Amino acid sequence: MTKRVTPPSTQHGVPDKRMIAVVPPYRAIVETMIDGAITLAADGVILYCNQRFISLIMDDQERVIGARMQKFVAPGEMDKFDALMKQAGNASAREHIYLLRSDGSLVPTYVAVHSLGAEGARSIVAVVTDLTELQRAQTMRDDLVAIVESAKDGIFGKDLNGVITSWNKGAERLYGYTAAEIVGQNVKILAPPDRSHEAAEIIARIRRGEDVIPYETQHITKAGQRMSLILAPSPIKDAAGTLIGVSTIALDITKLMRAEQGRDFNAAVISAIEQAVPDGILLFDPQGQIIFNNQRFLDIWAIPLKSIVGKALDPILAVVGTKVSDKTAFLAHIQELSTHTHKTSQNEILLKDGRTLDQYSAPVSLDNGAYLGRVWFFRDITERKRTEVSLRRVNRVLTTLSACNAALVRATNEHELLNKMCQVVVERGGFRMAWIGFAQQDSAKTVTPTAWAGDDAGYLHDVQFSWADVAHGRGPTGLAIRTGEVQASQNLAADDRMAPWKLEAKKQGFASTVALPLKDSAGVFGVLTIYAAEMDAFTAEELKFLRELAEDLAYGITALRDRLERDAAVQHWRDGLETTIGAIASTVEMRDPYTAGHQRRVAQLAVGIGQALGLSEHQVHGLYLAGVIHDVGKIQVPAEILNKPGKLSELEYQLIQAHAQAGYDIVKGVDFPWPIAQAVLQHHERLDGSGYPNGLKGDDIILEAKILAVADVIEAMMSHRPYRAALGLDKALAEIEQGKGRLYDPAAADACIRLFRKKKFAFS
Repeated sequence: MTKRVTPPSTQHGVPDKRMIAVVPPYRAIVETMIDGAITLAADGVILYCNQRFISLIMDDQERVIGARMQKFVAPGEMDKFDALMKQAGNASAREHIYLLRSDGSLVPTYVAVHSLGAEGARSIVAVVTDLTELQRAQTMRDDLVAIVESAKDGIFGKDLNGVITSWNKGAERLYGYTAAEIVGQNVKILAPPDRSHEAAEIIARIRRGEDVIPYETQHITKAGQRMSLILAPSPIKDAAGTLIGVSTIALDITKLMRAEQGRDFNAAVISAIEQAVPDGILLFDPQGQIIFNNQRFLDIWAIPLKSIVGKALDPILAVVGTKVSDKTAFLAHIQELSTHTHKTSQNEILLKDGRTLDQYSAPVSLDNGAYLGRVWFFRDITERKRTEVSLRRVNRVLTTLSACNAALVRATNEHELLNKMCQVVVERGGFRMAWIGFAQQDSAKTVTPTAWAGDDAGYLHDVQFSWADVAHGRGPTGLAIRTGEVQASQNLAADDRMAPWKLEAKKQGFASTVALPLKDSAGVFGVLTIYAAEMDAFTAEELKFLRELAEDLAYGITALRDRLERDAAVQHWRDGLETTIGAIASTVEMRDPYTAGHQRRVAQLAVGIGQALGLSEHQVHGLYLAGVIHDVGKIQVPAEILNKPGKLSELEYQLIQAHAQAGYDIVKGVDFPWPIAQAVLQHHERLDGSGYPNGLKGDDIILEAKILAVADVIEAMMSHRPYRAALGLDKALAEIEQGKGRLYDPAAADACIRLFRKKKFAFS
């Protein structure tokens, strides 16, 4: 029963005129309403409320009556409430408003207000409807719609006449129709002609109350393509339980059907692959029972059975174990894998018959890790291993050949070349020992070791070699020299020709050897002998490359010897040439005692300038020789003109100037390795073209002539002449500095000035 509450009074105890009581006959109606009912003063003070409103805001009636309604409105909803109150002053109004409960939670409501009474005594009646359940139901409907729309499978509804009423995104993707295109169409549009009756039959069965289980059928897409489906129909009923339609879930199984159709074919293909692969395959379960084997497995292990499926693994392992070289290690490996079921394994197995198998084993497991057994693959890789060994050997020889060619290019003398070649053969080629011997022309036809590498135990010291047709000359080394052909022994221990060296070779660990003759135009002059630690170490392919190596070595030795002879001849020629140049220079100076030593001093200064400019030693030497004979043309100038103390006439001066051309004519026929003739011709040319004999300019003058020009001026001005006294170093340097860039090459001029002023250069 609702508790009676005394309305609040004023300060003087008089009841507030705003408090309006609910007329007694209607109180029972208001109190039993399912909605909240409240009476408000115009300013929002609550004059009355029923028990439903108290329950809605979860508060106490004594605290509610007399409080302002704004107290129970959510903070964010206050503007909406104030607007609602203003509207109520003129007419009825309604609004969705969140109210604030006493525990701080919010409740969604629908508030309808109506104004009562005259102006000045007006009150407002409000009906508050709780929207919580309605909102929850709407959310559930929205979630259901979202689930249907996001489903990958097609979902559509139809009424009892077969007219499509709903169509989700999955159905759009599956059939190609949009919802706008298909809703309102009869479901028969989806069925091929031979199945047009199917949908009506399903609806009829559902009408009869039968349960229709998912069934397989076919439908047509918008593009006209036929597809296989599984349809799962279910009835749609309203709130009263009345059947109003049928909902259908459509699952595309087209690919699955194609896979089903190809299952037998795939099985046949897999079977063919299993039998065709080069691997022997064995599969067994956790109990060691063989589940599968292919024919290749039986062939590899030479097991004379058509099938071992269903047999225990242990007897098969016993048979296999007799065929491997190391049975103990093989069985231990099997045991380890049986203990560590999830371990994979790959290794090579050597069989007693010389074959090599590549073995790979892996567990067969489910995604959850459950162990189902183990599969083994065996592949015969014997030929591949032989090929790998052959390739390694060829690569070893090619690497050796490449390194030896590099040594040939870099070698500067024969001793260095021979030792380097032996080192490369041992270190890069991986052979045990290599040595080079030369055939002597003594009565015993001795083979003298000249270079070697890898002989740590004195093998060459303890044995003898000859190229005569005697016991010590019938081995590979002697035969190679005597016949000029490559000689190999692939098994020293079994080769009777190796009798004189067999014991020492065994101590050294030599198992095979090859001897390669070294030839020049006159015939065989030496031999390269190589030893290997393994038998059959020298294949035909390797011997081809080793023969090439020996030919390159012989060429290198011959080239070095020819070079030495050539270098000796060239040096002899150069010595004679320089002696001749010196003699010519001395002859010129004998005719001109006043300029005695001039050419040698010019040559000395030119060398200093050339070195300062960074010229090579070869260029500097040529510059010196050019300086020594740069005035050789004066030999054609009469002595009385050269020694004349007075001023020269124009004709006499022209004779003097002709000495450059005359000098060029004298030496131009000599095949110098330097531009000496051009330097003699141009040493009086000047950068601005004011020189002689040809008035050359700038880059037309060679560098050697530019250097000689500077050195010639300096020495001439510093020296005494018949027609004047020496001018001294300072005036000479001043002349060079003033003419730098105009008459004289700037770099040569600067280098000359630095020599005297900073390096304190002095003529010796």
